[in-house]
Amino acid sequence: MKVKELANGGLVLEGDVLDGAEEAFRDLRYVEAFASLHAYIDWWMTDLIQLHGSVRDSSKTHELHFKHEYRFRSSAKILLDKKIIDEKQYGRLLQFNTLRDKIIHRLVMYSYQPYAGNKVTKDEVIEGFEKGKALAHLLRRKTCSVDCYKEDSNP
Repeated sequence: MKVKELANGGLVLEGDVLDGAEEAFRDLRYVEAFASLHAYIDWWMTDLIQLHGSVRDSSKTHELHFKHEYRFRSSAKILLDKKIIDEKQYGRLLQFNTLRDKIIHRLVMYSYQPYAGNKVTKDEVIEGFEKGKALAHLLRRKTCSVDCYKEDSNP
């Protein structure tokens, strides 16, 4: 994905992040693909927390959007505690976070230390990316009506 600079000096990604992650994946740019996919899932978790909190108490909107620090694992826990996701979905999110770290770190480490323990296979990368995409679709569905994202058939 390309980055563009806005008139105010802020930088934003150009295009759809999931499409960009898939493009990077197809081009074998796995580090970029997993980083983008992980950030996309992280954003959907943040969006769900903000949406849920703002709907329940609009006086918390400013705090939710501008003061709260969102992190992958703590966001997943908040979603679980608020019963926005269930235990199984929470486990899948944590598993993906760990898998993403493992894949990216091993890709780098095996390049410099080609020990068996640092090896990652293409099958592991493909499986991890597919699991991540399924989670992204799951989280997106939780914020949309059926009509908003009806083409999604991933669990």
